[in-house]
Amino acid sequence: MIRRFTNKYGVRIRRCCASCDARVITTKGTFRTCMLDNKEVASTDVCNSWQLRTGLEKAGSAQGRVKRKAYFNFLQEVRDREATARNLGLRIAAKSIEEIRDEFEIENNSFFINL
Repeated sequence: MIRRFTNKYGVRIRRCCASCDARVITTKGTFRTCMLDNKEVASTDVCNSWQLRTGLEKAGSAQGRVKRKAYFNFLQEVRDREATARNLGLRIAAKSIEEIRDEFEIENNSFFINL
């Protein structure tokens, strides 16, 4: 059974070694070590001592500001349209994230949730 944690922004985070604060990745990036028991672990492993990794508590926010779900949906739609066009053989340049944000803000005023 996959266990998940939901942070205060509603982002569901899988409880596993990859999201644990106690994991350490070697400098060569070849394996993970758990600082708690000093054993090599897989990214999907989970133990009872799991602690949310620093930084993930703010996942879904932008410097403490939460982005609207509608913005993420809009961003995905833009990227999907670009991928479809490329699959059809059209040579198009991908829009920059700034262009997409500007376009969204023109239509929707802001991509942040007002808390």
